[in-house]
Order: sequence, then structure tokens, then C-alpha cells
Amino acid sequence: HEAALGGKVNGDVVALVTDKPGCGGAEYARCNGMPVVVFPKSKSAPEGVSTDELLNVLRDLKVDFVLLAGYLKLIPGELVKAFPRSMLNIHPSLLPAFGGKGYYGLKVHKAVIASGARDTQDQLCTLWMSSSTLGKPWPKELCQC
Repeated sequence: HEAALGGKVNGDVVALVTDKPGCGGAEYARCNGMPVVVFPKSKSAPEGVSTDELLNVLRDLKVDFVLLAGYLKLIPGELVKAFPRSMLNIHPSLLPAFGGKGYYGLKVHKAVIASGARDTQDQLCTLWMSSSTLGKPWPKELCQC
């Protein structure tokens, strides 16, 4: 968001979608006038929206690119199909070395440091989301590290 405001990124951050309405990112978004959409609806987040409602919100906001950062839920196929080659999942380390069950939040960073890696900034991994990869292992050519 700050990079977009500062002209370093050609685009705008128009909303934050989160499964944790009380997270720091949601607070930041609210403080900066961005809508916060809770997804999915759950016992712990009854204010959450359905997949169809989320798609409608994203269309209304004219979203054309989705960035996933720290999102730990399965992304519904309808969402992936609605944004073909327009969803990017970032991960704070090389995958698959520091991914999978149990690797989230600070656990990822601690595991990278414990491995002897000196600079986790140089080890960000991005994955393009595609409907052809849903439910399947990621082909190596889709992982751009």
C-alpha cells in the first residue's frame, strides 16, 4: 500500500480480504480507509462472506489482481477461475523446503533461520495460482523463487 502511494508500484490496494478480522493487516487497512472483507464465514467469524459474495465485492471494487500473503485457507476454485493468471501467493521462504503443515507465521521465519539461511529477504517465493493446479502438487515451473 505504501509503495503504491509512493509511486513505486503502479496500482492501488483497494481492499483487504482476511479470515482474521482482528489481525494487524485489517487494522492497517481500516486506518487507511480500505474496506476489510472477512472470508470465509465461520463460527469464529460470523460476519464473513460466502465465495459468491466475495466475488461480487471484488467485481464491484474492480479488482484485477489478487495478492495472497499469509492466507492459510484453501482458495475456492471459483475464486481462482475468476482471476486467471491474476492471483499471486507469496511465501516468506523457498518452497517446498519451508512450507506445508505447521509452517505459518513466525514458525516459517524461525525454521529458515534455524536452517542456517542468513537472509530470509532473499528467499521469498511466489506461486501463480491456476485452476489447473487446484488440489495437485505445484509443478516446479510455477514456482518463481
